[in-house]
Amino acid sequence: MASEFARFGMPKFRQFTGALEAAAAAGLCLGLIEPLIGALASAGLVLLMLVGLLVRLKLRDSLGQVAPAFFYLCLNTYLLFKFINSRQ
Repeated sequence: MASEFARFGMPKFRQFTGALEAAAAAGLCLGLIEPLIGALASAGLVLLMLVGLLVRLKLRDSLGQVAPAFFYLCLNTYLLFKFINSRQ
């Protein structure tokens, strides 16, 4: 992953991105107890995956390289709506 962030021109964001992903993973787990935390965590991951997708599109990566970011963007969007609907 270090080489990917270097290729993106953002090597300093690698650890920050990893920390955000780890915090969001913990938030998704806590979302099983408190849906608001899960909704916030999934919303954060939606934003993170959207930025990742846009960076990959800007670099004109192949479909195989773009697909994981798109998949996780869709998955976290689904989770966000599930967490929101579970609060109602």
